[in-house]
Amino acid sequence: MKPKRQALVPLKQAAAVIGVMLACVAPLAVLASENYATLMIEVHLSVFGWHPPVLPLGVVVLLSCLLGALLLYSVSVLSALRDRRALTKLRRRVVELEQAQAASAPPCSAPSLLVPRLEMQVNQPSNPAPPSASRGAARPGSLQRGL
Repeated sequence: MKPKRQALVPLKQAAAVIGVMLACVAPLAVLASENYATLMIEVHLSVFGWHPPVLPLGVVVLLSCLLGALLLYSVSVLSALRDRRALTKLRRRVVELEQAQAASAPPCSAPSLLVPRLEMQVNQPSNPAPPSASRGAARPGSLQRGL
């Protein structure tokens, strides 16, 4: 019996991505079809003295968008590489510090399971009164009965 293969992207997420893409691409397609004549206007460019062949305006706009995406990608890749180098340095530093801490700390012994005992001390007067003397004496806070 073969195990069930899991999808790389869950179906709900894939449907959401496709829906967002359609919501973005559909208005652009309508815009391009409505302005087809404008996008087909030929444009003469000059780049640092170089004169490329005459291109339609739609192609020029598309090429400029692709060039912008390529530049953004290259900047983000360079930033990610720098972050990766910083992370590897920090990970090495953490390992060094953990090793130094392990070397300097004494070996841990098992915690003691002994519970300290609490002993109660009863305070007794040093000279207790004779039992006959305490019968008739009034105690503070108590009521005396008359005979």
